[in-house]
Amino acid sequence: MEDSVHRSPPSEEERHGYFRGLPSRPILIARTSTDPWVMHENFHCVYKTLSVVRKHAITDMWDTGPLCRDIMECLENVEMIGVDILRLGYEHLSKLDEDEESDKPVTMLISVKKDSIDLSNGLAIVLRCQEILRTYGLEDVEVEMKEAVLSFL
Repeated sequence: MEDSVHRSPPSEEERHGYFRGLPSRPILIARTSTDPWVMHENFHCVYKTLSVVRKHAITDMWDTGPLCRDIMECLENVEMIGVDILRLGYEHLSKLDEDEESDKPVTMLISVKKDSIDLSNGLAIVLRCQEILRTYGLEDVEVEMKEAVLSFL
């Protein structure tokens, strides 16, 4: 992301529609991607989907190095439920068209307690996390923050 790009929190429509398709119906707080979000009408629904990160530099760095520590320090004042490293993208109508690498970018998904952070602070935090990732050479990893509810079974 270029420093000259003005960033603002997501609209209410984006907040409630961005993760459409995920069973828990999470609410978006912030994201680093500058790709415009477009609301798809019911007839042409395209749903978000999650998948595992198989081959990417972040997998070893996250489990064994100081990257995790640096991110956790950035999140120390956030009422966090969890941080997941995954591929987050759109479900394909045809599995023949599926290209996991390009359509499902590697994403650091930060889950926070409902109503625990305002949108401006959420945006500042995801942008700071992205800066940290870039210091480790992880230029292609997006960061997103969502509200989550922790349920005990």
